[in-house]
Amino acid sequence: MWLLYVVAVIESSVSRVAFGGAGTLIPTLVDRADLAAANALSILVVNSTRILGPPIGGVLLAHDGAASRLVLDAATYFVSGLLLFLMSASVSHGARPT
Repeated sequence: MWLLYVVAVIESSVSRVAFGGAGTLIPTLVDRADLAAANALSILVVNSTRILGPPIGGVLLAHDGAASRLVLDAATYFVSGLLLFLMSASVSHGARPT
């Protein structure tokens, strides 16, 4: 059980940095005319995951156990990091992702 507490502390610390970074990344990805819609969509996604994530996680935890949830969580962080890397690589080369 102590491993869950350690992972929770690390995840909450990392997510604070990630959410702050995501807010500054949006203006570099969309045109100024679409900025309000992009920010609204970002907030919608974040709030939807805050509402839907815990119940889905609870059901999956009850079904598969904690170890598989930690592996899935690590996999989603890896995919997120990869996507952010690909976006930053295309922005640094002057191309705007579509």
